[in-house]
Amino acid sequence: LYASTLRTLNLADNSINEEGAFELAEALGVPREPDEDVKLDGEYNACLGCIDVRGNNFCGEGARKLSEALGRRKAQWESMNCIPLQQLRLDAISALDLSGKCIGVEGLMVLALWMAHNQSVITLGLTNNQIGRKGRDSVEERDEGMEALASALTTNHRLTSLDLSDNSLAHNSVSALAVGLAQNQSLRHLSLAHNLLRPDGARAVAAMFKPQEAWRCNIGLTSLDLSYNQLTARGMNMAGVE
Repeated sequence: LYASTLRTLNLADNSINEEGAFELAEALGVPREPDEDVKLDGEYNACLGCIDVRGNNFCGEGARKLSEALGRRKAQWESMNCIPLQQLRLDAISALDLSGKCIGVEGLMVLALWMAHNQSVITLGLTNNQIGRKGRDSVEERDEGMEALASALTTNHRLTSLDLSDNSLAHNSVSALAVGLAQNQSLRHLSLAHNLLRPDGARAVAAMFKPQEAWRCNIGLTSLDLSYNQLTARGMNMAGVE
């Protein structure tokens, strides 16, 4: 890809694994190891503006490296996994609906980078985007995509509506998100419907509203949709929701 005239790169649905994500990130200028030196000049991938890597097996460190590669040159990118990065960078869009686009974990991490200081997007729809770590419901398992989104929510003071329904989000995903929500006062409407939330996930969300934990309390949220999960009446009681 060095000094390429390539403008669009579509690698969707190619069964590329995490090792492939590392190699792609290297091709885009991010070294595999922190102490490695990748030489960049003005022509390094200067024409590449659109990339699509949906439908692969990116997650964890590979997805993080790829998002770092795009984040280094924000002005260069027009879109990634159907996410309109250029419009986000220019604060030129107020409602962003990516429902069903399957942006994946890597797409969510890139979106979070652009959303961290975005001043235009008010509503963000991420329904059915394969951003949850399905089958990973252990507290030991990290959800890097949701951690990135949570970090963005701590600095974004414009977003008022966020739809994360139908994404196979489990306890670890919502626990990560809750950290960002606790420091966000602009969000009013949040949908976590049609996910895989069990009692532990309910407790993570409920903790934000407990008066005794006011230091981490979200005081802006007015609407929370938890329908079609696996909370159970007993789980809601355990979470302190009556």
